[in-house]
Amino acid sequence: REGNVIRVGRWNGLVSTSTSFYNGIWGYAVGDREYALQCHGQGFNIIDITDPTSPFRVQFVPMEGGGYWRDAATHHDAVTGKSYAYVGAQGNQGGGTNPNLFVFDLSNLSGD
Repeated sequence: REGNVIRVGRWNGLVSTSTSFYNGIWGYAVGDREYALQCHGQGFNIIDITDPTSPFRVQFVPMEGGGYWRDAATHHDAVTGKSYAYVGAQGNQGGGTNPNLFVFDLSNLSGD
């Protein structure tokens, strides 16, 4: 127990380097499944947290450009029915070269 909350799970699949820091996270749910969209200096993790006691990585997407600071948000397009993750990567700080905005189509993530 940590104060008023209880930790029920943990996942750490990051190989630590000088540019590898977890630094942005967002939640996404589809059907009966829940995902954590986790950013770090090397890219973007999609982690299935449907069973919070046993989270696992579904996919890792390497992301070039930008520094090691990234953040994610999601958007659902009511017209097309598709869901997207927007991941922003900062520019020169943290050894980056160019700021980038990455757009990921989440529509193929399982909801079952």
